[in-house]
Amino acid sequence: VSVPLWLWPGSLQPPANLPLYAGVVSVGIGDAASSLYGSKFGRIELFGSGKTLEGMMAGFLAQLAAVFILDNGIDIFSLDVSDPRVLLLSSVCLLTSLVELVVDQVDNLVLP
Repeated sequence: VSVPLWLWPGSLQPPANLPLYAGVVSVGIGDAASSLYGSKFGRIELFGSGKTLEGMMAGFLAQLAAVFILDNGIDIFSLDVSDPRVLLLSSVCLLTSLVELVVDQVDNLVLP
């Protein structure tokens, strides 16, 4: 979870704080939300892995919410979907959720 912190080449001062939280957002928030919501409300199992579409979507939305809250450059109360950062962050959160969905190994090492 702390590997992004160790490998970050820049300063540890804002506005560069979002990359430092990549492991916490993906594992601590996304993975936890996927597991909790998917095990409780999941109905559509994907790829015979025991992971559900509902769990994947919950993880994606939880990561997206966390990223928008942690990123200083995005105003969550007046979200502009044409902002390239919103598209980029949404794509990264979706990609992380999809990787978690298809990886059947220890995904906590792969995701951050």
